[in-house]
Amino acid sequence: MKRFFYLLITFFFAARLFAYDGAVSGHKKLMVHKTKWFDVIYAKENERTARILIAKADDIYEQAAEQYGIRPQCRMPLVISQKVEEFNANWSSYPYNHIVIYDTSVLDEIDVFEDTLLSVFRHEITHSITFNMKNGFWEGVSRILGDPVYPASITISRGMAEGAAVASESSYGQGRLNNEYFRHMVKQAKIEGSFPSYRDVQGASDKYPAGAFYNFNGEFARWIQEKYSLKDYADFWYRLVNLKSISVNGAFEKAFGQSLSAAWEEFKNSYKIPISQEEKNPLQAGFSEDFFNREENDYSGLNSAGALYSCLKKCDDGLIFIDSKTKSLYFTDKNLLSDENKKITPKKLFTLTSMESADISSDGRYISIIFTDSLAPVPEKKLKIYDRKTSSFFDFKDSSSKKSLSGISGGTIIKNKDNYYLVCQLYASPEYKILTFRIEGRKFTKISEITLPYGTRAVSFAGDCPGNSEKAAYAFIKKTGLSYSISSRNLDG
Repeated sequence: MKRFFYLLITFFFAARLFAYDGAVSGHKKLMVHKTKWFDVIYAKENERTARILIAKADDIYEQAAEQYGIRPQCRMPLVISQKVEEFNANWSSYPYNHIVIYDTSVLDEIDVFEDTLLSVFRHEITHSITFNMKNGFWEGVSRILGDPVYPASITISRGMAEGAAVASESSYGQGRLNNEYFRHMVKQAKIEGSFPSYRDVQGASDKYPAGAFYNFNGEFARWIQEKYSLKDYADFWYRLVNLKSISVNGAFEKAFGQSLSAAWEEFKNSYKIPISQEEKNPLQAGFSEDFFNREENDYSGLNSAGALYSCLKKCDDGLIFIDSKTKSLYFTDKNLLSDENKKITPKKLFTLTSMESADISSDGRYISIIFTDSLAPVPEKKLKIYDRKTSSFFDFKDSSSKKSLSGISGGTIIKNKDNYYLVCQLYASPEYKILTFRIEGRKFTKISEITLPYGTRAVSFAGDCPGNSEKAAYAFIKKTGLSYSISSRNLDG
């Protein structure tokens, strides 16, 4: 009876994991490999990625725990899934401790590691380590009531949790805190005299820029660890997790002998910036001019988002850009740009809520759009083509299967004489492929395929490059580990 009871509980929690995360739903054949600390669960198509984690996960867990002066606290499932086509990972204690890694194309903003898969795993295992610093009493409570029942779920903000994980991922020379693009948000806040308070960066933001708590709390966590020690930082977490102090402020003062507000003020004052306050506005410094109003010495209201024109691309007739606030794509005639007396009024071509990037052919006819299809059972990365001549869309489909291809990232359209070609990147776990198609009406015929080595991907594409031959070619920035180079290919590969 006792054995049956345990089997029932196991089945219940396993069902909750599959239902809650949806990570491996729909797969007919699942594989499980047991390591010292993990049950690695994956589908057949993720086997090669799983092997990478199987070989390294235990070591990373033990090394990350050792930094905090403890040993790994628990075994847990490590689920690898392609169900969500946007690279991410998460640790959760609900319904019990587990990690899910989405085995898909990497987002540019976290592509700051030599091996993104293993480094993102380290980020997530740090969450497990910090949240599970339970003493004997709370371990007992968790055994009876479940892993989610512990004070840290109430005392620890999301900002504090992500700060610890970002500092951990960046502790060995890589990671976001060693990337100047990631750090720029904090520097810019200091330059503009708009540095937020500690309370302002502890959770979701209701205005631009979203996700700021990663940036500010990551820098703050590293500052604390460098000023004091990881031992003191671990003691701070131990107090919060086990309710040794009623408040975050109380735990901070007990661990570091300084109030949290005083420490934040000292962190803000000591944060180094590379340029003087007088150069905080590139318009006033004469580096650039406002896109919509050339006479202004500050950003016009039309550019109040601060990041209005993403994916700025040119063609023979003008340029396109995406309004990052409304996800609308605009076209601007080049005659407006060359005539200082004419008012710039970009023409909106369309709005696509989930649009991420766009590119345009040299003659301005075709625009390729990468977007997330949120109407699919699970979100999928797809590509559409917009024909400016007919003002209509058509889907990028495999001519043989007549199905829309998913898992796409990047892309450019090349015009060679009277023919158009699409070059794009496809994630095929755990590697990337560069595919070239001839566009024939609304059909796509594949003419070449290149598989890049593991750890290498194309960061961006550019078309109509002459290359070393008379054939039409394309170029891309090739990222291998943390090394970048420019590679050029003919259309036939």
